[in-house]
Amino acid sequence: MYQQKPCWIYQGASEIVITRMPATLTLVSNASAPVKNGQEVRFSMASEPVAYAGTAVEMFETAWRWQPDAPTGTDSVTRADTTACASIVDRGKTCVRNMVRSGTIFVRAYVNGVEQEKSVHVDVKPKPTIKLTVSMDSVNAGDTVLVTATITGADRDSIRGYTYGPETGQGTCFTVKPAPKVCTLIPRASGRMRVSALGDGEELSGDTPVVVRDPKLKLVCDGSWKFAEVASCAATRDDGKAPEVTGWSFTGPDGELARARDVTSTVWTGEIVRSGLVRVMAKVGNSVQSATGSVLVTITRTRIEDVPHTEVDSSAAPSNPTAFDPPKGGLLGQMDPLAEIDSTRMPKPIADGPNTGYSYFRQMPVKVRHVTFLNNTAMKKGSAFSLKQLGPTFTGTSSVDPSYKKKMCTGEFVYQGLPGLVRAHEGSSVNDAISHVQTFYRPFNDTLNVALANQVKLGAMMKADVQPAIRSSEVVARRMSINATHNADVDPIGYKLIPCYLVF
Repeated sequence: MYQQKPCWIYQGASEIVITRMPATLTLVSNASAPVKNGQEVRFSMASEPVAYAGTAVEMFETAWRWQPDAPTGTDSVTRADTTACASIVDRGKTCVRNMVRSGTIFVRAYVNGVEQEKSVHVDVKPKPTIKLTVSMDSVNAGDTVLVTATITGADRDSIRGYTYGPETGQGTCFTVKPAPKVCTLIPRASGRMRVSALGDGEELSGDTPVVVRDPKLKLVCDGSWKFAEVASCAATRDDGKAPEVTGWSFTGPDGELARARDVTSTVWTGEIVRSGLVRVMAKVGNSVQSATGSVLVTITRTRIEDVPHTEVDSSAAPSNPTAFDPPKGGLLGQMDPLAEIDSTRMPKPIADGPNTGYSYFRQMPVKVRHVTFLNNTAMKKGSAFSLKQLGPTFTGTSSVDPSYKKKMCTGEFVYQGLPGLVRAHEGSSVNDAISHVQTFYRPFNDTLNVALANQVKLGAMMKADVQPAIRSSEVVARRMSINATHNADVDPIGYKLIPCYLVF
């Protein structure tokens, strides 16, 4: 160019063709498989070829990504294993990471202007682990427990030793050298069994709890006893050893009663007259326990003694009795029952056992005396009553009882047959069937049995405690006696038992 004018002028046309030189993304690691757990691995990316005619192939917009193998671990380390690189060096071309699990590293980049991706899978050997197990995790003191230490993920391993706390361990785990993987523990108290080991040169440890349970307190007492029978309650442990008893109590109708003497004894024995709940307290191992048992008393009836009856023959009785209960007849006989307290049969206090302090009757403290009255004045030959009878010649029905169709009695029957019938009907023994004695005695005996069988008192028992039971039983017996007499068609003079009709 000279003075703003070109020196030479060229004219014409040409074609330029630009061809991209091929380049491939490569990815390699510096570790051989398998990689140890926790080992640092460097992943390096490059271009193949690295340069053309001395000019380096450009790589840019590099991105690293890590994909762990499934499944995701449950521990915090493997759960967090999602970061691609712990650090990136060499201007983004090298990824450095600590391997804790197997997975695949990916890298993406533009190589000579073309986007490419490469990956490398890395197998990570699991970290050695140790697991300590016991054959029983809840045992009695002195039981033998089998201990097993299991090491996984190590090519070389060894057990360094065992400890048990808080007490000194007993068993082959502590006596056999070198320490075995399977051994025994004999615990005396609850604690933790611990093991230390080496796996591929790494320190390993594991532990597991062992619970030494206290034996259970038991009370052998449940059952049913007859009234005043001796009952025995025994405190035991389920391991067969004797418990350290600290107290006993009985809970019945009168509330809770504590044992006052021989409190630490493992048995409580004595007569039982009250149903209730027995409770024992004891120290068992490291705990204080209680156990309960129920006692049931069944009532056994006893027979009231029958005093030989007394027969009264009163000359003052009317020789011509009149009907006092029409149309049932007249006063030819009568029985008076008398209940008496037998003062020789005193209540017995209970000195030991769950019913200590109660009093009861060993024998029925009552006797029954029967006084029978017979009107022999009217039932003798020539009495006004015997002369009053019409005899078999009488015809027609009775005005006293029109439904009565029997023949009339004779005078001879009054003094020959009637006395025996009246005497049998009033009764001379509790075994006389359909007699007033038996009719009264049976309900009185039964009623008083129930009343006095339950006549148990906490503390001393006196005569006044028995008299109400006698009176109430006698009232019931008299009422039942009347009902039984009429229901059996037996009136006070044996009206239905007499084969003929008497005239009063």
